[in-house]
Amino acid sequence: MLTCETGQESIEEKQLIPNIVSKRIPPRILPTPTTNLQKQGLRYERKVVRALRSRGIHLEHNPWFEYYGRVYCPDILVYELSLSRIIVIEVKLTYTPMALAKLKSIYCPMVKSATVLERYKIFPLVICKNITSNVLNDLFFNDSIHTAITSHHPVYLWPGFGPIS
Repeated sequence: MLTCETGQESIEEKQLIPNIVSKRIPPRILPTPTTNLQKQGLRYERKVVRALRSRGIHLEHNPWFEYYGRVYCPDILVYELSLSRIIVIEVKLTYTPMALAKLKSIYCPMVKSATVLERYKIFPLVICKNITSNVLNDLFFNDSIHTAITSHHPVYLWPGFGPIS
């Protein structure tokens, strides 16, 4: 079930979910972070959610799915229903190419499978705070989340403060 911030479920959102290969499941409890790095990553993820919501962006934080018998929980789904698109966001404290690979190979197909209406396009996006020198040559830095989702490298670098553009 998709709910907006008010807890109200819209009729259009009801039409998005479920399908056969992938289905929405009730929320579960995420594993408790054990390391300081994991705790920092979750704090950064919550900052991203707050920054997106402060812009009035309609999103769902930590939705749960069953996909081919396994359980998954993407970080964020952004619903831009007027543009017929859903953005699947993976938030990372430090960028890793595996995040984008996970979005493209698991999360985006999973969300697409759970989306009943074919008109919705699914876009991957990694939002990260840090990058390492070994990936600098591989990345194109996008100036907004909307330019990022249409680029070859859907990565948006956000320092954890200020607006997300």
